[in-house]
Amino acid sequence: MNQSKYIVPLLQRLSLDESSNHASIEEGKSISSHIHRTQVAIIGAGPAGLMLGALLSRSGIDSIIFERHSQSYVESNIRAGVIEQSTVDLLDHIDTAENVFRKGYIQRNILLQFDGERMCLPLTDMTQGKMETVYGQHYLLQDLIKKRLSTKQRLWFDIGNIQIEQSDTTGQSIKSQ
Repeated sequence: MNQSKYIVPLLQRLSLDESSNHASIEEGKSISSHIHRTQVAIIGAGPAGLMLGALLSRSGIDSIIFERHSQSYVESNIRAGVIEQSTVDLLDHIDTAENVFRKGYIQRNILLQFDGERMCLPLTDMTQGKMETVYGQHYLLQDLIKKRLSTKQRLWFDIGNIQIEQSDTTGQSIKSQ
């Protein structure tokens, strides 16, 4: 199924409920009991989804981010954390790089070892001066989530089994079961 045709018109026929601008759906209420309007729906509050939401917002495009896990799970799940220079530049562009600059470790070289022989590769020389920054992904997610919620953008956690549906009468919609 070609889902790309659903991206732009996604959720155009849904109406906005301003009272639902919060991190989680209230207990006892499901997302399907409310109708919401947005220009873009993003499924997944990982680095890509949160960055996309921030870039869209900066361009004046409304979005809702749906995440199947809890906020505490997303913010505490430890993963790798090496950020390329272009990503650091984007974080700076969306005013979310302060902690990366303050706490991140710039990786200028990489040490490799094969058969007991060690070699040092100068990353900055090999990438025309661009650097890698070591900063835990869970910290990056915390920063992006904090930024999104502080600007009252919609981000919903604990939303499971999300499906995109097409109807001849209502257009595209997202359903959670």
